[in-house]
Amino acid sequence: MICLSRICSTTLETNPDDLLCRAAYNGHIAIVKMLCLSGRVDAQLKSVDQQGHNAIDLAAERNEADIIGLLAQFDADGVDRPDKDGQSPISWAMWSGSNIVKNVKTVRTLLQTGLINVDRENYNG
Repeated sequence: MICLSRICSTTLETNPDDLLCRAAYNGHIAIVKMLCLSGRVDAQLKSVDQQGHNAIDLAAERNEADIIGLLAQFDADGVDRPDKDGQSPISWAMWSGSNIVKNVKTVRTLLQTGLINVDRENYNG
């Protein structure tokens, strides 16, 4: 599995105004909330990078459950949007990091949205 931190860096190099991506990836929930409530990041909420990753993917890779819950209120489609390899945020949440408690909390947050297709297969099946 590719580490999304490289992808986030690439995203920021090609779109330095993507503050939402940066805040979600780094766990800055207050900034994510402020940006979402401002109404000025609607395009960023819906945008994906060349690999198909969005702000929710980045938060999932870092197991930022609270940020995912917040972003889901503003981008319901992004909660289960697969990237180009078929990996969805729940895939990133399950396999990223070494803190099982954070992994479980993030997976639970994603499942509680009611928007996850648990039968989706990625490139590994």
